[in-house]
Amino acid sequence: MADAAGKMQQVLELLSKFSLNSLDSEWTKSVIDADFTEVGDLPSNFEEHHFSTNLSGLFSAVNNSFRHWVDLLPNLTDDNHRMSNSTLTTEDDDDRLHTRFWTELSDDLKKLMTLLFYYCYRGQRYDAREAEREFGIQAASLYFLVLCVPGSNAFRVFHPVMYRKCMETMRLATKLQVGAASPKKGRHSTTARASQRRHQEDQMNTEAEEEEESEATMLTPSEATKLVRSLNVLLHDFLRLTVRFSLKHSPESLDETISILIEVSCSETNNAAGIFVERHGPATTTALAYNSYCSLQSLCCTIHGQKKKIVLLIMKHILHNILMVPRGLSDLSGRSLNVIREHSQIFVKYILMQVKEEAYDGVYILIQHLCLQVPDKAEFRQKAAQSVVEILRFLPTHLYVRLIKWFFKFSHNEKAGHRLFMLEVISKMLGEVERSAEGSQKNLEEVVQPRRLSTDTEYQENENSDEEQVEGENSFCAVPVDHPVEIPHDRKLLSHKFLLSIIFSRCRDSAASVRSKALTLLAECTLSTNRTIMLAMQQIFVNNKPLMFTTPHITSNNINLESPVQENEEVEEEELKFPNASLVVSMLRRRALDDKVTVRKSALQVLENLMKLHNDMLTHQNLAVLAEHCRDPALLIRKQMVVSLTTLLEHYPEHDGITTTWIKAVLPLILDPEVKVQERVIEGVDQLLFQRLLPAGHAQEHTPGNLLPWNILTTLTKCSYHKFFNKVLLHWSKMDNSRFQVVNIVKCHIGQEHNEEAWTLLAMLSGYITIKNVAFAVDYFEQHCQNTAEVGSYTLLQVLKVLSNSMKHVPADRAEDLHQQLLLPLSSFSVGAELISSMMDAVTLLTYTLHGDDIESQKAIEKWVAPILKACDEHLKEVLFQRTDPLDAAREEKLYRYLFTMGEAAMLCPQKVNKRMFLMLQSLIFHQQGQEEDDSLPTVPSTQTQCSQPTTITFTPTIRLKALSVVTLGKMCLQHEEQAKRIIPALSRLLSATTHPAIKNNILFTLTDMCVRYATLVDPLMDRVTACLRDPHPQVHRTALTLLISLLQEDYLKLKGSFFYRILQVCRNRKLLLISC
Repeated sequence: MADAAGKMQQVLELLSKFSLNSLDSEWTKSVIDADFTEVGDLPSNFEEHHFSTNLSGLFSAVNNSFRHWVDLLPNLTDDNHRMSNSTLTTEDDDDRLHTRFWTELSDDLKKLMTLLFYYCYRGQRYDAREAEREFGIQAASLYFLVLCVPGSNAFRVFHPVMYRKCMETMRLATKLQVGAASPKKGRHSTTARASQRRHQEDQMNTEAEEEEESEATMLTPSEATKLVRSLNVLLHDFLRLTVRFSLKHSPESLDETISILIEVSCSETNNAAGIFVERHGPATTTALAYNSYCSLQSLCCTIHGQKKKIVLLIMKHILHNILMVPRGLSDLSGRSLNVIREHSQIFVKYILMQVKEEAYDGVYILIQHLCLQVPDKAEFRQKAAQSVVEILRFLPTHLYVRLIKWFFKFSHNEKAGHRLFMLEVISKMLGEVERSAEGSQKNLEEVVQPRRLSTDTEYQENENSDEEQVEGENSFCAVPVDHPVEIPHDRKLLSHKFLLSIIFSRCRDSAASVRSKALTLLAECTLSTNRTIMLAMQQIFVNNKPLMFTTPHITSNNINLESPVQENEEVEEEELKFPNASLVVSMLRRRALDDKVTVRKSALQVLENLMKLHNDMLTHQNLAVLAEHCRDPALLIRKQMVVSLTTLLEHYPEHDGITTTWIKAVLPLILDPEVKVQERVIEGVDQLLFQRLLPAGHAQEHTPGNLLPWNILTTLTKCSYHKFFNKVLLHWSKMDNSRFQVVNIVKCHIGQEHNEEAWTLLAMLSGYITIKNVAFAVDYFEQHCQNTAEVGSYTLLQVLKVLSNSMKHVPADRAEDLHQQLLLPLSSFSVGAELISSMMDAVTLLTYTLHGDDIESQKAIEKWVAPILKACDEHLKEVLFQRTDPLDAAREEKLYRYLFTMGEAAMLCPQKVNKRMFLMLQSLIFHQQGQEEDDSLPTVPSTQTQCSQPTTITFTPTIRLKALSVVTLGKMCLQHEEQAKRIIPALSRLLSATTHPAIKNNILFTLTDMCVRYATLVDPLMDRVTACLRDPHPQVHRTALTLLISLLQEDYLKLKGSFFYRILQVCRNRKLLLISC
């Protein structure tokens, strides 16, 4: 008692040194009459005293003395605003002491309040000096300390406006410009959040003025440190106030107090977790945030009102921090806003753990407001959803179930943005551990208990007092929905299966963004490692049972889950079932045709994941969906499909259907106009083929993954998609530095199990990579050229391609022998038609290699071509005009080889072609049934005959021979214009007359080549060519379309007249397989 009296006396003595009795009463009355809203300059006589006094030292002395006395004062309770003591005598002594204090101070009390208001007012101005700010902070501290003395209410020391002015002193922390973004980031952040606030017409001017003022008042580091230190002291004094003075009688002041403290907590923008677990220096912004949170926690006491209402106020003001749109801090960077969000949500958890039941309603409403007010931007939605889930961890089960019900109803909100955010929350909740239904206590104990917030000032609360119960529910239960729904029953809502059912229901949402998000979540669920989700996915897609989704009150089996359980029914675990696989896949196929790109992308991703989940989903129809979207108009989809099919092929390397689909759908995208798609195709080929090649005899050679390159090459040959693969190799050869290593690996497989595939790859690689050591190909050809049946014509064809592409590198000592070995089967006509062209090219290239690219080389070519042409002429004359017996299969095959060889040789040595050859070929092409019995037709023509009519032949040629004769005649006409002028019209008439697809196709190819060389001759006949676009045979109209488009691209043909009309007809007819062309 004596100690307290001494402290009190010391305070009074120090207060007397302010010379309040000399302060003009009129000035004091003007401030009070203005209700502490404005204040003028100090009276001149008092101002002189003001300058002559060490005001800073006086403030420090009186505040320190006041603190020592206040610390001895008892804390308040909600019953009598006094701490209960054991004896009545002590209470009377305390009352007398306090009464004495107020009695001695009563004369100067109003002057003291106005003087303190003056210093607070001056210290908060933008142009305030450092000393003025310091006086303002000390004046606010002194006012808080005066309020701590019991009896302050009786003497009307508390004034709402004066109190608010002192609290606003804490807002000086915003002058520190903490967490300020760089100029670019700052402008971007302001723009991103500008849409969330109201804008007035003069906003730009106002912001410019504020920026100029901010720059003018930017504090130096030493000023900022001193200001933070003083504000921390002010917060400590406010903490003393919270346990010794009640704000229950002024709800507006309590609301303003909480708002300012939340704003001060935003000072920390660097380390969120460190606020609550470490000791802080007195001059750090971390301590500032920590002390503000301590003050907020201290306000959660019954002396200031009902805890539920106080927590509700805290949640109202902290909401904007968690949403990352704090008020008045639009210049913060994204990282700083995220730090504020993190420590704000940590404080919400502290409130939940400390206040417990009284905080549940406030947190419940906070979560609802987070869902309703989140900005409509992806980043904000993700952060807000994460905050919701973080807070949900600390909620008891009964409140968690209550929120799940609200989430279910909110997922049907009439606003698409709200439904989208609800899916974002569900995506985060699916990553959490599934709750049990055993009550809240066990769940709360599993959460790490945070330590109680405390400061150097020790204070306690009496938590045993009775509190009034808040009745009624909040208004957010009436959420507007897009259609009537029933809130589900409490049971089984804790299972992740219920969250999955909400996802399924949103897959057919009316908003594309919601559909896309739901499908994206479904894709994540198919790959989830959560046990409950895995079981649900297996129940739908893996189990053989055709489980249908049924609910007690929905009669039709529909994938739309509107209300999984009725609120008034008992529900068992097995009744919460999902749609079967067929329903889900049908829905995905429909969504894959959606107008919105994001929806299509998400649906296709789900389909891909389902295929990877179980091979039963790997059907031809599902693969066809992915293949179809390789030609999607959206770049994003085409890129995704390349990756998806490549991933599936990696997952199922032995599946022939995926290999075929990948080749037919992915490889053609190398011709895509977008470079990024081409790059994806090249990466896929490198990933599946080149990176998996292993040397022959490797231990892992026969694993399914390492056999994949050979399977791809085999399928590539079956599909005849070499032209696309060659285009891939053209780009790959320029990018990859390991191309020569790949060649060496492939070479070691020659003669082994994958001999044919190895030669196929080498043949294509040799077109873009120089293979200098080509002796291995020469050796192989010399060993197998005489025995085609042993290795197959196709393999020898690839060997010839390797030789042709690397002919300059054939060893000089072996070139002459190779020339003879290549020429021998050509001269004897023993080689099959499939090898003649390649072998002829190889001999020609080798001739140029031996003799150079000059006249000597042409003479050397003529030297071996002329005998071949002569032999062809003699054989055709014998077969066509001298033999009378019909051709058997062997003789027809031999004639076929002669015709093929003659066409190739005629292009190398056109001057050796005689007119009889033209007439004999025309006899084959235009021969009609029964013509061989007419004796009136011309007989065998001479080599120089001038007859323009084809002669009679002794047999009826097959369609195969006629078709080849068209090609051979076309090759010869390319070098003989006079003959071309007569033959082109005849071929065009035959194109209209014949019904055989093989003959039509070859005529189309011939006329196309003629159009390039003799455009004026073919152009009048193009109507007959374009008429083939309507041919009933698919191969004919596909060939016509392909060739005509090629001529258009090369500008040999103009899109006009009947051609334009017929092209439009083809474009409208989906049966013509335009896509494959």
